[in-house]
Amino acid sequence: AGPAGGSTLRAGARPRADQAGIDSAANNSCAAPSARTVLFAAGNYPLRSQISIPCPKTAMVIQGTTPSGVGTTWPLTPTAILTSTLTNSWAVRGSACGVGTTIQYLQFNGGDPSGGGGGFLFVPAGMNNLTVTYNWFYGNSAIASTSQFQDTSVWLDRDGSSARTSGVTIKWNRFGNALNNDCAALMHLY
Repeated sequence: AGPAGGSTLRAGARPRADQAGIDSAANNSCAAPSARTVLFAAGNYPLRSQISIPCPKTAMVIQGTTPSGVGTTWPLTPTAILTSTLTNSWAVRGSACGVGTTIQYLQFNGGDPSGGGGGFLFVPAGMNNLTVTYNWFYGNSAIASTSQFQDTSVWLDRDGSSARTSGVTIKWNRFGNALNNDCAALMHLY
């Protein structure tokens, strides 16, 4: 964990942090009595299971190291790279909550799973005050016979009877990687 108060928890003191360390940093940050930051240093972080973001007590930030040129240079290339090995599952799942969560400066590679999926974030109905900015999402895939919700980089969920989600800002993100032929399977589907 870390000291109490508005401090920073490191998801991994080194690149290639284990899944337990990443989960622990997110959960400890959510339980903190004041604003916290979960910081991913530059490097590769393989995700072998879904990260759950419980409702934090106060505003929380999940971010990679701030890339140079933020606000002046486009496109940004974040240096904290989360790489998913999951199929038909989002890498990160939020919780219905009114407390703000910010996700920024992360590069996410969904791994182009052959069974479809590779999405980054599932936002359930009622996950309010969410900001997703300055990230690069790629490596999500679809199978030609059907689409799945997990084929989407960021999914905001709601049916006609569930709570509304409000206060969401998604901007200044990159979607897709032309070098990986990211959209080929998805374009064949539609």
